[in-house]
Amino acid sequence: MCNKYVIATKLDKSNYISYHSALEYRGLNNQVFNEVVYSGHKRINDFEFEYVAYHFVQSKCDLQIETNYDGVKVTSIERTMIDCIDQIDLAGGIEEIYRAFDSIHNINEDKLIETLKFYNKKVLYQRAGYILETFKNNLGISNATLDYIHSQIGSSKCYLNSSKKVSNTTLNKKWNVCVPNYILTILSKGSDDNEF
Repeated sequence: MCNKYVIATKLDKSNYISYHSALEYRGLNNQVFNEVVYSGHKRINDFEFEYVAYHFVQSKCDLQIETNYDGVKVTSIERTMIDCIDQIDLAGGIEEIYRAFDSIHNINEDKLIETLKFYNKKVLYQRAGYILETFKNNLGISNATLDYIHSQIGSSKCYLNSSKKVSNTTLNKKWNVCVPNYILTILSKGSDDNEF
C-alpha cells in the first residue's frame, strides 16, 4: 500500500510535497494533519482518499525539489521554509512555523536567497527577515544574509501572519513587520520551556 506522500507525487510527474506536508515528511512538524499539501504544474482538484485530504497548490516554481530514497519528491528544507513564510496558512500557522524552525540547524543560505529572489516579494523579504533573524543562531544565518534580505524589504508595514490582522501587535521597526504580542510572549520564554 502506498503512503500518502507517494500518492500525491504520483498523480502527475510535476508534483511534489510542499508547505506543512514537507515539514511533516521531514519530521519537523508539531501538529499532524490528515491532509497532504502538494504542488505542481497541472491543476488537480482536491480530493479525499482513505481519510486523507489531498490539497493541491499550483506552482510554477521548480527550484530545489529533491527526490528521496522512496521516490517522493519534496521541496528542500530551505525552500520549504520560505514557502511556509509566504503562505503561513498552508504551513499550519505561525506557531507551527516557529516550532519547526526551532528544530532546524545550519541551513544553506544560498538556497534561501535563491528562493526569495524567485518569488521577489517585498513583504516576503520582510517576514522572512524577521523570522530568520529570530532563529539566526539556530539556523546558522550570517549577518551578510540578513543584510541582503533587509536591503530588499518594502517601506509599507505588513503583518507577520498574512491571514490574520491581529489587533494586539507590536511593530518591529527594523523589518517593518507587525508581530502578534502572543508570539513575542512565546519568544521571550524561549524554546527551552517547550512553549512552541
